[in-house]
Amino acid sequence: MKQHMKQDQILNTIGKFIRQGRRNELAPLLFDPSAIEKSERIPDGDQIKIEARIISDALESVTNGMYNPEAVTELLSIGDASPLASWKALCLSISAFYNGNRDEALSQLSHIDDESPASALIPVITQLCEKKEGREGALSPKSKSLFHQVTEDRSFITSAQNQLKEYLEGEMEELFVETAILLIRDLKGDYPKAARSLAMWITKTASAYGFSPEIIVSNLKLIFGPAEGSRLCALALQDEEPEISLLFWIRTLISRLKQRDIEEAETAAFREIIAEAAMRVEKMMCSPQEAEKAGYEIEEWKTYMQSLASLSAASASLLTIFDPAITFPTNREEDSSAVFSFLTGLGYEEECRPMMKRHPQERPSIPQRERNPARPVQLELFA
Repeated sequence: MKQHMKQDQILNTIGKFIRQGRRNELAPLLFDPSAIEKSERIPDGDQIKIEARIISDALESVTNGMYNPEAVTELLSIGDASPLASWKALCLSISAFYNGNRDEALSQLSHIDDESPASALIPVITQLCEKKEGREGALSPKSKSLFHQVTEDRSFITSAQNQLKEYLEGEMEELFVETAILLIRDLKGDYPKAARSLAMWITKTASAYGFSPEIIVSNLKLIFGPAEGSRLCALALQDEEPEISLLFWIRTLISRLKQRDIEEAETAAFREIIAEAAMRVEKMMCSPQEAEKAGYEIEEWKTYMQSLASLSAASASLLTIFDPAITFPTNREEDSSAVFSFLTGLGYEEECRPMMKRHPQERPSIPQRERNPARPVQLELFA
């Protein structure tokens, strides 16, 4: 019966059951956490809606290879008695699979209720984990299609990585970069998702090995376009080089704004991402005086100043797009407070952001009030 109900009918029923206190009957109806999170038929602040948002964020995180510790922490806060407990187990199973822990992935599947819509993915994940020949034969057409999408992308990536690892072991930087770019170009036509995954792996690996990033970055921008190329670099470097990742997030937003192909909700999402990344980077970076006291080596000091100067220049460009009348202090390369105040302020509502225009020569300060960013609908910024 549930399968024949239209989406709006199901959402109406969910809302009615909540009002009637029939929460123990909700689990079979919770077909799409994202739709539930955005539905006006379900009261804002209701626990189901809160947990649907947590599940939605977690699914986005575990399916795109980008580890999000906050999403994982929130996911674990959902109790086993929750109507969305099966979706929680599904997220944990997918995460375990992509981390190579197939036993744990299969174990989590046992916590999914057969009546939950999340159970539709049990056959696909089971087949992916068991590694049997012809394993996709018993799947439904839709499940088989999903199975092929996952396995085809992963086989291409594995093959490419094996070839590139040989060059890494031999410290052959030029061959690594040239081969990587060729592989990405070959993959992009038929396997765009695999091409993006490989691009991120290559960028992250090149950074870890100390390879020069210029050629890789410039080629990714040519292959995927300036905005998408920068976004992939931002994702790839956010753990190991968060300050460079932040720079690429800023450049991505600048590119999208200049192209005029971005909606208000997505702009808000970018602003929130940049603000959170800036908070993390600001905690890591120190003042010139602190760096001198810490005894930075000359090369470390140069890298520090280059990062700050690049962030400052990119931030100034972004600020000009938002409001040409606002400018940074002229000594912004030496004083990082203006840069980070602007970037962290992007996560605030318009009226709450630091007023740099009114006090251009003073250190902008973050308002001492609870952050209240305009939370956008689920977006594919990390896909």
